Amino acid sequence: MTTELELTPFQSLLKRTLDVVLSAAILLFLAPLLIIVSILIKLEGPGPILNKQRRFGPDGREVIIRKFRTMRIDADGDAIVRQATKSDSRITSVGQFLRRTALDEIPALISVLRGDMTLVGPRPKHAAEYDYYKSVATAVLHTKPGITSMSRVLGYEYGTPDAETLQLLYDSDKQYVQGWSIWLDLKIIGQTFVRAFTSGNAY
Repeated sequence: MTTELELTPFQSLLKRTLDVVLSAAILLFLAPLLIIVSILIKLEGPGPILNKQRRFGPDGREVIIRKFRTMRIDADGDAIVRQATKSDSRITSVGQFLRRTALDEIPALISVLRGDMTLVGPRPKHAAEYDYYKSVATAVLHTKPGITSMSRVLGYEYGTPDAETLQLLYDSDKQYVQGWSIWLDLKIIGQTFVRAFTSGNAY
């Protein structure tokens, strides 16, 4: 059974080309909007424009994901950061829009250009998710994480995952790794754009 995304040199080049070309195109096309978003975030309250999130990538290596900040800077104080929930009072007005349209994730494309992430791949893991994946098998843990994933378009990623959701996340990641093709990547990217504007689950 395949335990990681095994690509031929040509497939690796094809996937990397898709990552670079599409990421650069999106950043250039959205540049004016991203500048406006940055200004609105600063006008809405104190704090950085970008928020850094630490996740687990291939083989447990730390991956830093940069997103537009969507919560107030004092949202949690010294408390443990909690997963956002629907109608969460910590989310700013601008943040609500960014989350519902997935625009908050656009800065992560920089990580794709650097080669730390890929456009489509297994989702970057929280500590609880990574520990669960290790407990069931080593599948997909060696694969570069993606900004979007099969689990995302299936709607499995929202809220705080329970045991059942963790299994669904794992199964969808394994399905992606075992069935990878460039056409699957393109399909997931297209479905991600559709969900960004039609799903009511993002918060």
